[in-house]
Amino acid sequence: MERITLRFVKKRLIIIAISFALIFFIYISRLWYLQITKFSYYSEKAKENILKTFEIQAPRGLILDRNGKIIVDNQMSFSLMLTREFFKNKKATLNVLKKIFNLDSEYVKKKIRKYKGIPLSIPILLKKKLSFEEIAFLEAHRFKYPSLSISKIPSRNYIFGDLFCHTVGYTGEISRKELKSKKFKDFKTGDVIGKYGLEREYNNLLTGKKGKKIVYVNSIGEITQVLKLIPPIRGKTLKTTLDFKLQKSAYESMGNRNGSVVAIDAKSGEILCMVSKPTFNPNLLVTTVKKEDWIKLTTNPDKPFQNRAIGGLYSPGSVFKILMALIGLETGKITTDTSFFCSGETRIGGRIAHCWRKGGHGWVKLKDAIINSCNIYFYNVGIRVGIDNIYKFGTLVGFGKKTGVDIPGEKKGLLPSRKWKWRVYHDKWYQGETVSVSIGQGQVLVTPIQLALFMAKIATNNSCLHPFFRYQKVKKIERKKIFDPKFLKIVINAMVKVVEEGTARKAKIKGIKVAGKTGTAQIINTKTAEKMEDYEKKYKENSIFACFAPADNPQIAVAVVVEHGGHGGSTAAPIARDVLITYFRERGIIK
Repeated sequence: MERITLRFVKKRLIIIAISFALIFFIYISRLWYLQITKFSYYSEKAKENILKTFEIQAPRGLILDRNGKIIVDNQMSFSLMLTREFFKNKKATLNVLKKIFNLDSEYVKKKIRKYKGIPLSIPILLKKKLSFEEIAFLEAHRFKYPSLSISKIPSRNYIFGDLFCHTVGYTGEISRKELKSKKFKDFKTGDVIGKYGLEREYNNLLTGKKGKKIVYVNSIGEITQVLKLIPPIRGKTLKTTLDFKLQKSAYESMGNRNGSVVAIDAKSGEILCMVSKPTFNPNLLVTTVKKEDWIKLTTNPDKPFQNRAIGGLYSPGSVFKILMALIGLETGKITTDTSFFCSGETRIGGRIAHCWRKGGHGWVKLKDAIINSCNIYFYNVGIRVGIDNIYKFGTLVGFGKKTGVDIPGEKKGLLPSRKWKWRVYHDKWYQGETVSVSIGQGQVLVTPIQLALFMAKIATNNSCLHPFFRYQKVKKIERKKIFDPKFLKIVINAMVKVVEEGTARKAKIKGIKVAGKTGTAQIINTKTAEKMEDYEKKYKENSIFACFAPADNPQIAVAVVVEHGGHGGSTAAPIARDVLITYFRERGIIK
């Protein structure tokens, strides 16, 4: 019995010994594998876990007005970051992002999807400009939500809100589509770029050079030691031709009316002010935009994102008559003594064409036709000069083509021609169409910046003039005459009388000779429009006024378009006057 028991015990001991030997062998083998065979691999992984390199976003360059006033700068703000490497408790994290930070789960998931293929250690910016309460919450719960952290990064600050919104534009995170563009080949996911206006046009100039921070982090992502810090370099400063006081004057004078004001230096083409209404506050787009706010902005029927100064298309109305007068004189089709009888209406091409004045103007010569804006006179001028001459000289003064202004989104408008009519409609050009074009109606469409450029070209008789925003101390301006100076003098003298005696008396300034022309452009037939329910908002005529001053030594050209503002002399002219007064007061020419 003892022998059996002893044999049993020995057998058990052998099994235990073999088991321990096997376990020890496995353990040693595993250690050998990890520490010898895979040493290099896990050594690098260990370093990767504790040594991190983070990019430091560089502040964008400042944007200044012509006098050095800062209109766009940067603010350091606390931002919410998500590191996917520590994004474990996803449901709880998404809930707190929704409850505390007002970030929709779908928005967060979309952000994460955008970073697919990007190293998990690269933080994702979720929200800028955190409130004190949001910061306090995160500090108190940092261990519970290790994937969330606070970072101090520069944010764009549009100092004057919506005052310069359509000119300077705004910034935003680069999109997937933009990443594929050659223009942004040096950018990557998460980078901030210019989205609109000057921010977009001069993005490469304004974009700074990123810095780097090499640090040790612990298991939950906290920085335990900074090994190396390379500071970022701010982008270059963009000095513009804009005049803050002029911009403010135009903005305030427009009030709540929709439309645009553009003022340019008549000799150089420098843009002094550009206002488009309605506006938007670009600071709203710096932070995370609420879905409902974005929908409200983008679906607004008044289209606040549209820069009407370069993208709004309008019939120029009677302002176009200035061009018609010059074409008539230049081609020899009329003289200053050429007269036409205006009874209030006339039959042209089998249809009745009306003058704005029901009783007519009687026998009218060129000077009075300009002062009193007689339609019948310019109908006849149009028939004499023909559409080919209108197109030829119209393109020289800047109609029907882009001005080349240095912000994106410009439209070229429309200056019709025989070729255009055939290309679009496969039909020939009719005389009745020339009649409509000759008073700035029909198919002809212009932008406010084209009207301002037209005035500047008339003022200086230079077809090479182009508008621009980027300030340059020395800019060579090429010169090429458009019209005979003696004809220009005749028309400009008449334009002065328009302001002093005619339809634009509300633009008159004591001590300054202003040369201008009003325009009242129909949206649809006036009699029909007045019967419409939304006449005041949708169908009332557009109010237009374009001018330059002083008439004998042009310095500034201004164009004003007020949508559904009615008569040009009543609504648009006073706005231009406010801009001109500000300009000349600022330079000490008037008190």
